[in-house]
Amino acid sequence: MSLPVFLAILNYAALSVPLTIIDLREHRLPNRFTISALILTITLVSLDAAPDRIGQLAVGLLSGLATWVTGYLLADRDGIGMGDVKLLTGMHVLLGYANPLLILVSLTFSSTLASIASGVMLLGKKATLKSRAAFGPYLFAGFFAALLLGATVAA
Repeated sequence: MSLPVFLAILNYAALSVPLTIIDLREHRLPNRFTISALILTITLVSLDAAPDRIGQLAVGLLSGLATWVTGYLLADRDGIGMGDVKLLTGMHVLLGYANPLLILVSLTFSSTLASIASGVMLLGKKATLKSRAAFGPYLFAGFFAALLLGATVAA
């Protein structure tokens, strides 16, 4: 793993704790974290790609763009928060750069874990069908699970 990619992953690891706490308390992911992470990810991935992996960079950037557009449409219908969309966009640039299939792993793991947790909360009467839920912690779990799977498969 290259240093720029490692630093991008390390940035998400460092952000995972404060963003999880904020999201659980306030149900939001502040722009100062999500946008800076997105910009840093694009910068680091671009540095890693130059000059011989421009195709991989294009895949990563297109993955982020697809995430942004899809997320924006979901957020417009209150299906997901814009903080989640910004966080996912950066994560998907990185995962798309490494291996686009990792995006599907990440989303599947995140959604499954969030669904199970929500089901448990519903059964325990800690939430209702109208309750808001913090999705950020599950996005981090899916992201790191995808990275772990990608590293395992590559080894």
